Amino acid sequence: METWSTSVSKKNGSLRPCGNYRRLNTQMIPDRYPIPRIEDFHHILKKKTKIFSKIDLFKAYFQIPISVEAKEKTAIITPFGLYELNVISFGLRNAPSTFQRFINEVFFGLDFVFAYLDDILVASSTEDEHSKRMKVVLLSIRAIWSSYKSWKVGYGSESIRISRTHDYFERIETPS
Repeated sequence: METWSTSVSKKNGSLRPCGNYRRLNTQMIPDRYPIPRIEDFHHILKKKTKIFSKIDLFKAYFQIPISVEAKEKTAIITPFGLYELNVISFGLRNAPSTFQRFINEVFFGLDFVFAYLDDILVASSTEDEHSKRMKVVLLSIRAIWSSYKSWKVGYGSESIRISRTHDYFERIETPS
């Protein structure tokens, strides 16, 4: 059990409890599942892609439950009581790798989708093609996320930002 936590204020004024998992993380066996590099998605753009949509999965890690055995290890103390996590949370060593594996399985075989943690890029050459692809992707998401409020979509852009730490990427011109 972690000995302390703190609450961080969110933009909307609500609080997010944050546990100190440093000691727990040192005891975890690292999950070496690869997180893609942003540069890895360029293969999508080389196919004369003209239209992008970005889907930001809201509270994405919360879709993955924690095992019963692991729950007690995630307990945090707050002014309101002792709490154990039911789902994966930020700060846990293997959360990014576990989530990346999960989301890659969701979109397996869809070569027009690039999943970078909770940011999903959908790329197409035409509006008709994009509409069809978005339907496939959104149905896949809908099967996992229970509410349309759980994700937000930026539809049909010519350039798109993949993550908060990277600049906008624009369509790559391929030599004819």
